Amino acid sequence: GLDDAGRTELLGDIGHEAERLRRLVEDLVILARAERGTIQVHTEPLVLQHVLRKVCALERRRWPGSTFEMAIAPQLPVARAEEAFVEQIVRNLLENAAKYGPPDGAIELIVDAVDGWPRVRVLDRGPGIDPEEAERLFEVFYRSDRTSRVAGSGIGLFVAHRLVESIGGTIWAKPREDGPGAEFGFLLQPFIDDVA
Repeated sequence: GLDDAGRTELLGDIGHEAERLRRLVEDLVILARAERGTIQVHTEPLVLQHVLRKVCALERRRWPGSTFEMAIAPQLPVARAEEAFVEQIVRNLLENAAKYGPPDGAIELIVDAVDGWPRVRVLDRGPGIDPEEAERLFEVFYRSDRTSRVAGSGIGLFVAHRLVESIGGTIWAKPREDGPGAEFGFLLQPFIDDVA
């Protein structure tokens, strides 16, 4: 008994919820593997620009009310990483920025290098981070009082942390330096060809 507009809206809701559940299952699988110490890693040379453009495009469609801005430094070093892990890490960070930031807020994805190590940063204009709880944000099921107004599982940042560590990188969370909001970022090892 639904008209075309009602059917389209309902199918859109079903698709959105199916995608949310798929991502939750992916995070739960990593959570289970992390607890058992069985995350399998197969690193390879990874051109971040291609992967991050794809992830950013998917998140733009998923969060049409948010604005995703992407800045990639020229001559970015090739990373030593696993593509599926980097996709999941960045999806989790962008999703958090979209969920906890203002409804029409801009989310910045900035990719550059520090001392030859590829660096990815996600910046938002949400409630920000208390520097004293920055490390706790990566604990499983931890939820900050600043973000308790929005539903969440408390798994995404834990998964991002474990995946970054498994590929030899480092991850952080801190307040934005240029005003309200947060910065979540990670460094990846550069790919260096061992063959002389």
